[in-house]
Amino acid sequence: MSFLSVCENVAPTLIAQYPVAVATQGDVRRLTPRECERLMGFPDDYTRIPWRGKPAGLCPDGPRYKALGNSMAVTVMRWIGERIEQVHEIASKEAVA
Repeated sequence: MSFLSVCENVAPTLIAQYPVAVATQGDVRRLTPRECERLMGFPDDYTRIPWRGKPAGLCPDGPRYKALGNSMAVTVMRWIGERIEQVHEIASKEAVA
């Protein structure tokens, strides 16, 4: 089994032979809300919520993109939190000494 055959089954957008998966008639393919959630470290359909009295299953993509645009990646926030904790520990030790 070659690398190419593995890629075409898993992610055809990564292979130059399949430009249709990336662009169609000059238009660049837009990431789906689920792809954006995955890139940011959120669970699938995390932003699919009830919207304007409609059930979560009918939530349009627009509010989902907006919510994702107003958030920060989970991994980045975790890193910042860990660094704040380290600085707090150092400051606590210095205050005692």
